Amino acid sequence: MKKGLYIFFISFFFVWTNNAFAHTGLESSSPGNEEIVKEELQKITLTFETKIEQGSTFTLINSENKVIQVQNIEKTDNQLIGEFTSPLENDNYDIQWQIIGVDGHIIEGEFTFTVDAPVGEEEDQLKAETDEKATTQQDAKEEETTKDDTKKDTEEIDHSTMSPEEHAAYEKANSDPSTVLIPAILILVGIIVIIIVAAYIVTRKNKSV
Repeated sequence: MKKGLYIFFISFFFVWTNNAFAHTGLESSSPGNEEIVKEELQKITLTFETKIEQGSTFTLINSENKVIQVQNIEKTDNQLIGEFTSPLENDNYDIQWQIIGVDGHIIEGEFTFTVDAPVGEEEDQLKAETDEKATTQQDAKEEETTKDDTKKDTEEIDHSTMSPEEHAAYEKANSDPSTVLIPAILILVGIIVIIIVAAYIVTRKNKSV
C-alpha cells in the first residue's frame, strides 16, 4: 500500500513538473507591457520561456477595438516576430497572444502598450525651429563680417611709411572727385575771366589810339 502511494506521488510529481515546464509564459516583449513608445514602430517581438510550436500567433488591437493587420508573423524557436507595412499610428494598443506549447497545450495571454511618436505638425515645427536657428546664425555671421569690413575701411592709414609716389597714388585713388573737380572749375573760370578782362583792356587801348 505504502509502495503504491509512493509510486503515485512520484508519478504525480513528474507529471506536474512536465506540465509546469510545458505550459510556458511570455518572458519578454518589444515593446514591453505598458511601455510608451516615443518613435516609429513597425515591428513587435514576443519572446517566450520555452520553445513554441507552429500555429502560435498574436493579434494587435487598437483603442477602437479594431484589429490591426500584421504583414507577417514569423515564428522562431521561442519567438514571434510581427512586422507592419507602415509605422503604427499614435494610439493605445492591446496584444493578445496565443501559443502552442511543446506538449500541444494552448496558452494565452495579453499585454498593452502605447505609441506616442512625433508626427505631422510636431515634426514640421521642429524642422522650422531648426531652420530658423540656422538662418539667425547665418545672419549674425554676415553682420559680423560686414562690421569687420567697415572697420577695415575706416581704419586710419599711416602715411608716414609711404613714399611720395605711394602717397600721391593713394590720394588719387581715395580722393573725392568733387574735391578735385570744383577747384579745377574755379581755376578755369578764373582764367576765362582774366582773358576776357585782358581782351577788354586791349580793345579800349586800341580805341584810344
